[in-house]
Amino acid sequence: RWVIGCVAKGLDYLHTQRRTIHRDIKAANVLLAAGGLVKLADLGVAAQLYTTMSKRGTMIGTPHWMAPEALAQAGETRYDNKVDVWGLGITAIELAQMAPPFAEVKSVFQVMMQIVSGPPPAPDPSVRASDAFRAFLAAALDKDPAERPTAAALAELPFVADAEPDP
Repeated sequence: RWVIGCVAKGLDYLHTQRRTIHRDIKAANVLLAAGGLVKLADLGVAAQLYTTMSKRGTMIGTPHWMAPEALAQAGETRYDNKVDVWGLGITAIELAQMAPPFAEVKSVFQVMMQIVSGPPPAPDPSVRASDAFRAFLAAALDKDPAERPTAAALAELPFVADAEPDP
């Protein structure tokens, strides 16, 4: 909960203060340090909103964590910072079950089709999940980016709002 909440706050900073889309949010790009410090890493595919507007139709990221709008009609579809919110939802599932949804699917094309055409991803049924976690995922993984909350709004949801670092 703490890590996901910190990433949401970090994304809010990237989106509002730096006007940047990370575009590759996943557990491998989240660094943890002593005392519960959480940092985002690998900004190599980040897009400056004010300098790369024309490139935001490109498909960049890691397929299992990519938002439907970033995959659909690659090259033609514009997307915004809500792709990072989706990636955070997938990362939350990844942390809960130690793998992203569709990890068992070997075909990247099949993974992409499942993300674009299937229902929003959910944790494996064997994963114990609280109602607050499920509500967080439902918000972060809304397939309609217009309905998906901002990173700031996500950070205020009960699942992460009162989380504290585990000593």
